[in-house]
Amino acid sequence: RTGACFCVIYNGILYP
Repeated sequence: RTGACFCVIYNGILYP
């Protein structure tokens, strides 16, 4: 989590 949202980085893709 390095953004202003609760997103996760999976396989290099950002999922909201």
